[in-house]
Amino acid sequence: ALYDSANAIVVDEVVFGAISANMGYARIPNGIGPFVIQDPTFNMNNESSTALVEDLPKNDFILFPNPATNTIFVKTSKEKLRTITVYSIFGERIIHKTHTNKIDISYLKSGMYLIKINNNQTIKFIKQ
Repeated sequence: ALYDSANAIVVDEVVFGAISANMGYARIPNGIGPFVIQDPTFNMNNESSTALVEDLPKNDFILFPNPATNTIFVKTSKEKLRTITVYSIFGERIIHKTHTNKIDISYLKSGMYLIKINNNQTIKFIKQ
């Protein structure tokens, strides 16, 4: 916050929303690549082996449509669908649903989001 000490008032301030625990926002490769959400790398270079976006396993899930406007659907071939969590590119948890394959995204701002399925697979999607 920026204070006016003569009048004891707040002139300007910046308020940050909640930050997800144990998540880092880094450039991969270190300092020059695109920003990704990854595990924290305290006092170390950012390496792609820890990046959630860069090091994804083969998906057992299909997300469609992508890009999407109002609704996204998740289809699975093997594993049962338990949880779906949508994150902003800054790691902020926006939506959390259980036992459904349909998510309403109509109220989200346009941009890129990450969707984590059953707490183990992450897929990027774009909200138009």
